[in-house]
Amino acid sequence: MSVPQVSLALAYLLSTVGTYMALTPPNPTPSAKDKKDANAPAIQDSIRLLNFTHNHINKAVIAPLAILSLHAAALAYTFPDVPPSILRHGSENGLNQSLYRWSIATIIPLSLILFVGVPLRLVPFRSLGKNFTFNLTKPDGLKTTGIYAWVQHPSYTGVVTLVLSNLMLYARCDGVIGCWTPHDMHQTLRKVELASLAVGGCVFFTAVWTRVTEEEEMLRREFGEKWERWHAKTASDVSDDNGDGSIPSESEEGSEFSGSDDVAWKSVSRSKTAETQEAEGLFNMEDVLRDRLGSSFVDNTTDLLLKLLADSFATLQELPNERRLVLADTLMLVHHFRTKDLERKDLWGLMVEKAVLAVLEALSLADESDLREAYTVLKLSSMHSYFHTNAFQETQAGCPFLPPAMSSICLVCGRSAQQEIGNGKEEESSMDVLKLAYNQSGCEFEAEGRQSFRCLWKHKVDEGHWRRG
Repeated sequence: MSVPQVSLALAYLLSTVGTYMALTPPNPTPSAKDKKDANAPAIQDSIRLLNFTHNHINKAVIAPLAILSLHAAALAYTFPDVPPSILRHGSENGLNQSLYRWSIATIIPLSLILFVGVPLRLVPFRSLGKNFTFNLTKPDGLKTTGIYAWVQHPSYTGVVTLVLSNLMLYARCDGVIGCWTPHDMHQTLRKVELASLAVGGCVFFTAVWTRVTEEEEMLRREFGEKWERWHAKTASDVSDDNGDGSIPSESEEGSEFSGSDDVAWKSVSRSKTAETQEAEGLFNMEDVLRDRLGSSFVDNTTDLLLKLLADSFATLQELPNERRLVLADTLMLVHHFRTKDLERKDLWGLMVEKAVLAVLEALSLADESDLREAYTVLKLSSMHSYFHTNAFQETQAGCPFLPPAMSSICLVCGRSAQQEIGNGKEEESSMDVLKLAYNQSGCEFEAEGRQSFRCLWKHKVDEGHWRRG
């Protein structure tokens, strides 16, 4: 025997012990008397109705797994000189030797069991304490800290990892099962192996999905808005879009989330999971932004607002709870921008005025009008950037922004102010003849003249096109 083979045999045994611990209820199943108390299982608990949450169901699952694990450990311990009493039918059934030495076939599933599946079960056991039961029961409170600050269902992820990894080790016809089955029976098993795994997988994932759905519904009923906010925060892929898929830093947009309760417009209006403002105008913040917006108000503001609206407007009762929250979020965000943002605008106004005076002093200028040419270049540059970034198209050749008073060549794009028109003649371009068209989403909107940008921007906001422009 060698050290690698001994370590592999121990890893097989440890993985089975860990699986047993991870599938053993940390708290006993409530008795018939307990089921009448406040912690009684929710009405919709399909897993409990099928008796899959019984205190001893784990022993029924682990017993055959333990037998296979002991046999696999013996094969690994004695490999490559496996005694016939241990090998049994393995040689004639084509035993896969990679399962009984350190290889990809053993490293991956054993690592997943020991370092992913088992911890994802035991950590929630400890975190939830007496509230972790295999039956669906009402907890004392909603846990939103620790591992639950990042993911909603770590224990179910752990179950899936454990089941799939153990199947990779023991549910293979070229594995330890082949040592137990006569050759003729083994040939039959090989024919139905994939179909059996597919059917079993569908049943298993359906059961997990059903339990997750029922648990979320129970928590939604019990904790209402608090659960909605936590669910939105952890269910989303919490990474706001900076145009390149990156996460905006806390210092961006005035460090709105580091010590400040300001919600910057850029961060609010871009979300990887969903556009914040819907086409009709309501703000749907089913992500971490809803939680951060709530930091500008006291905890029960949403409940108070929804109660007031329900008492005042009967139509609110016809809306599902999710849409009521969207209405409340929208009103809260409107109030936020009308109050908090005004203060920030005043502050920026003072800062800009101070900055302009500093520039004038540095250049020994008497008045800001002396910076007219510099501002013209900046205006042209920003207009060109906006023009190309937002996919506008001009209907004429040449630079569309070059005012008549400037040089015949644009300082920004290098194009001429002269444009060819239908009769072959040329005429000078100006903002008065500017004609732009929005070319996304099948939109054929066009605007002409000096107000082109204002008209197009209003159109994009009204139609919801700005989110993609």
